[in-house]
Amino acid sequence: MGMYHSTSGKVGYQYHHQPLPGYHIPRYLMKKILIHEDKLRASPEVQALYSQSDDLAWIRDVTLQVQNRALAEYGFTDARGLIALNNARLEYIDDPEMNQLTVYQRLDNSRQGKLFDGVVLPNVRLATLDGSNVMLYDYLDALREKQNHLGSAPGGSGNDFPPAKRPILVTAGTVHVDFMHRLQRELGGKVELLSVYIREAHAQDEWPLGQRVCVNQHKTMEERLAIANEFVEKHEYKIPTLVDTISNQFDQEFAAWPERYFIIEQDAEGAYRCSHVGMPTTEFGYDRDQLESRLRSRVDELVRA
Repeated sequence: MGMYHSTSGKVGYQYHHQPLPGYHIPRYLMKKILIHEDKLRASPEVQALYSQSDDLAWIRDVTLQVQNRALAEYGFTDARGLIALNNARLEYIDDPEMNQLTVYQRLDNSRQGKLFDGVVLPNVRLATLDGSNVMLYDYLDALREKQNHLGSAPGGSGNDFPPAKRPILVTAGTVHVDFMHRLQRELGGKVELLSVYIREAHAQDEWPLGQRVCVNQHKTMEERLAIANEFVEKHEYKIPTLVDTISNQFDQEFAAWPERYFIIEQDAEGAYRCSHVGMPTTEFGYDRDQLESRLRSRVDELVRA
């Protein structure tokens, strides 16, 4: 959530900035405030608060409490102080000391990236859950060929929608299991679904949010594969899943961290193109209802074609 929210100095993928005429917190004080905020975030007290709920509004409110406490410690108690704190990320973006003081400055890798509607997907190397290397295009081709032999995906209604025509929803990062399983049940036979497991957004040794994620950041491919398999087994996750390389090639090319959605289709030359690249539209990231509506609309268009 925080990667897209003003508490991390952002609005979506853009840096947050709200004008404050005549109001400024000096650099030396802002430095102390940011350091104090970072210490508070990591404290057992605040981590226990984060652990009380998975609700993103709760996590946002805990973060706002932390920032207001850090400001109050240095005498800034009105609303302008919080705005100035949230502005600081952009204000000090080129300051090598100031831009490393908080966890969201050091580790936030959320970005718009270079993929847009109509762009050809890069054909990157990934791994299957058993650790075998596979190129993305080869996997997608094989997935379609498999469904062609089966007749339809789980939940589908037969051969009325050939696999070659089906859009593919690719998700990466944070997985919403119930959402993906419902799409599989309701749109099976009309779409293909694929998840890509990437580096953790809130690993407990990097950017902890209480007990929501209880794993350290992967240091080896073996660790990443083990955690991906554990997730699939624990949640009985039925969606085909690939794993990013330990060099994070998929994330680098797709700007997938911490969460991303792509609707892709194959063109006449066999290349896979983005028909829709998901963008965060709320303070909590993605509106999945909007994404689903976009996917269903595209399916309807293809059915009528």
